[in-house]
Amino acid sequence: MMKICGNCQHANDEGNFCENCGARLGEGEIPAAASAQVQIQPNQQLETAKNASKIYFGYFLDQLKAPHAKIRETGNAHLINGLITIALFSLFLPALIYYGIKENIKGFVKDMDKLIGWEIEDFFFTINGLLDDSLKISVITKPVLALMLLMLVMVSLTFLGAKLSKLNASFQLVAARYGALLVPLMALCVAGIILSLLGFNVFGYIFLLSIMGAIFLIPPFILRSLDQTNKGGLDVVLTTLLIYVVSLVVLGLIGEYLLDALVAGLRSINFDDIL
Repeated sequence: MMKICGNCQHANDEGNFCENCGARLGEGEIPAAASAQVQIQPNQQLETAKNASKIYFGYFLDQLKAPHAKIRETGNAHLINGLITIALFSLFLPALIYYGIKENIKGFVKDMDKLIGWEIEDFFFTINGLLDDSLKISVITKPVLALMLLMLVMVSLTFLGAKLSKLNASFQLVAARYGALLVPLMALCVAGIILSLLGFNVFGYIFLLSIMGAIFLIPPFILRSLDQTNKGGLDVVLTTLLIYVVSLVVLGLIGEYLLDALVAGLRSINFDDIL
C-alpha cells in the first residue's frame, strides 16, 4: 500500500523514509486512499457548480436568441432555471433604478458646479455616501422582495387564466415558461445598468419596458403556447384582459409601497451634513 508522507504529502511506494523530504514514515502518515478521497470531494462539488453554471448559461442563451420559438419546448424540467431567472430579474430591475438615480445625482451636481461653482468632488462624495445606505434599503432591498411577490402574483394569475380558458397547464409549467420569457427582459435590465454606469440616462425607459413587458407581454404569450384541453373555456382574449386588470391593481399597491419606501429613505437623510 502506498504511504503518504505526513510532512510533505508525497506518495511513497515503499520504505520507512519519505523519498521526497526524508522524513520518517509512520506517525502522521495518511493512507493514499483516504487522501485521494479527501481531495476528490471538493473537486466533485466544484464540478457540480461548474456544470450547473454551464447548464443555466446555455439555457439563458437559447432563450435569449429565440424566446418565442423556444417557449413550447420549455417544460417542468426547466422550472429551476425559470425560478433563477425570476430571482435575478427581481434583483437587476431595482439595481437598474439604484445606479440610474446615482448617476443622475452625479450629473446634477456636475451641472450645478458649472452654474454656481460648487466644489464638485467634495460635495458629490458627501451626498453619495449619505444616499448609499438609504437607496440600498429603499431602492434595492425592499423592491427585490416586492418584485418577487409581484412575479409570484403574475405566475399565479397566468395559471388561473389558463384554467379559466381550460388550457392544459400546471403551475410548475407556467412558472417555468414565465421565467423563460423573462430572460430577454433581464438582459435588457443588465444592459440598462451598464449604460447608466457609462453615463446614459436611459434607466427610466428600460425600467418601464421591463416591468410592462413582465406584466402585459408575457402572460398572453404563455396562454398562446398552451394546448386547450377541451372546448367551453373562457376566450383567451377575455382571460388576458382579466389578468391585466388584476395585475394593474396589484402593481398599483406595490408601486405605492415602493414609492413610500423611497420617499421615507430620502427623508431619513440628514442634508445638514452636506452643507
